Order: sequence, then structure tokens, then C-alpha cells
Amino acid sequence: MDRSTFSVDFCPYETGIIDTVAQLLLSNVHQATKGVRAELYKLNIYSAPSGFFKPHVDTPRSSIQSESLVVALPCHHEGGQLVVRHADQTITFDRSASGSQGRTVSAVQWAAFYSDCEHEVKEVTEGHRITLTYNLYYSLGVGNLTGNSPAMDVTSLLLYHKVKAALEIPNFMANGGFLGIYCQHAYAHSTDEGIVALPEALKGTDMAIYTVFLALGLDISIRGVLKVDKEMMYDDHQNTGEEDSPQHD
Repeated sequence: MDRSTFSVDFCPYETGIIDTVAQLLLSNVHQATKGVRAELYKLNIYSAPSGFFKPHVDTPRSSIQSESLVVALPCHHEGGQLVVRHADQTITFDRSASGSQGRTVSAVQWAAFYSDCEHEVKEVTEGHRITLTYNLYYSLGVGNLTGNSPAMDVTSLLLYHKVKAALEIPNFMANGGFLGIYCQHAYAHSTDEGIVALPEALKGTDMAIYTVFLALGLDISIRGVLKVDKEMMYDDHQNTGEEDSPQHD
């Protein structure tokens, strides 16, 4: 059901859900006023014996939409697992009675995932699966907003230490150079609104890479790719890292 056809007093801000999502989503590397805004989108009811939703990718409602938030209301059901996929990773959220793993059925449970991830709802075999879906957007305010205290310490990432170790090797790119890394997620980089949202709008691995390089004092920027020149692509599996770099006159 569209939000115009129902009323609900549940607030994801009051429960701390948006605060948790924002702390994981935002790096705050530039502005402490970046936050996350939740917009109620739909109420979905999947009932046994045939309630399900086929695999699909949501159509972004805006160039600054970052994630989808699904809140499972306390209603007894079996089946109805939410399966989220991106690249070669698959995560299953089981909010059914048998899949709660000790969590009380009366508790509100939730899952958030990036808007470009494929997801599906498996068949409900018993009861009713009732959820509220919110679209999450990046928001710019005038004061400190949710997300100003990131939950992730960049120095705790393995990538941080790997890059730091490489930079400490005397002959590693001794004459300087450029490294190009393809983003793993999709972004609305062709719109002014989407460009302004970057880099805070980076997702998952892309945000981790950006934050690591920035923390190590490297000059990093985000650029759109108009054409891929395969001759310029480098496969690190073709190099053991032990050979000297070729010299040119």
C-alpha cells in the first residue's frame, strides 16, 4: 500500500534505527552537517501460502537516494526471508518465528541495503509478513545531524594497513602516478544533484577505499568514466610485485 492509504505511528528516528544507519553510511570527511533523511514509502503485506516478491532492483526515486530500509513489524509468520545480493555476495535476513534465533517475535526488526542491490522476498508459508519500507536520502542541514559519530574506525580496516605498507616501500611509484579504481556501486553522477552528493554518497567498499586513501593523506577524487580503454587496464594477477618497474628514456 502506498503511504497515502494508511497511517502508522512508528518512527525510525525515535527507535535509533536512522542513527545507526547514518553512522555506518556517512564518513563525514567534509561536512559534519551531512545526515540521512527517511521517507516512508510503502506498507507491504505478504500472506501465506503464496506471498512472495521476485528478485528485482528498485528504481531510485532521486539521485540522492542511498538506501532502502525495511522494518519488519511484530507479526507471526514462517518463511518470507529477505535475500539481498550485490556482486558475488548474498545476505539473507530471516525475520520469521523459526529464524529469529532467540529474538522475541514481538520485537521490531529491520534491514537496510543500498538501493542498487538486487533483493527478493521468499514465499511466506505461514501467517503474515508485514513490513514498512522507507527510502533513505542524503540530507544537508544547518547543524550537526545524525551520522556525525562514525561507527567505523578507518585504521581498523585491513585495507588501511595494506595501503600504508605499500606507501612505505621506497620504490613504490617513486615517480608518482595515478591509480584508477572502478566503483562497485552505481551512482547518479550525470546529474548536478548526484555530483554534489559525492563523496558522502559513496557506498560500502567504495566508501571504505575513499576513506582509507584520504586518511593516508593521498589526493583522491571521483571521476566519471566515459569510455573504457582495455589496453590501459592492469591485471595485478599478471605481476608478482617483485619485478622492477620498466624504465623509459
